[in-house]
Amino acid sequence: MFMIYFSPTNAINYFRSIKINTVGDIARSTAAQIEVYPIPPPKLANIQKALSLYQERLVNSPSLSPIIGTNGESLTPIASTSEEPIGMTKNHI
Repeated sequence: MFMIYFSPTNAINYFRSIKINTVGDIARSTAAQIEVYPIPPPKLANIQKALSLYQERLVNSPSLSPIIGTNGESLTPIASTSEEPIGMTKNHI
């Protein structure tokens, strides 16, 4: 087995190669998928933190905040170690 060393260019190329083009694509990733991503460990925690920061910026942005919550869904990521996608639910605000 070989290691892919983290660099922004390697990560961008990797994500493009596996058809991950949006934040939503990353949010739908399973824990097992995240563990092979070329990002620094702890991988799952880093993805969850990045999604939380992204949500915070969206909520606090005057130009983007109206698009949040129009359908009543929360954008808060939940922790998961199962093969279920790392989703966002109303119960984890």
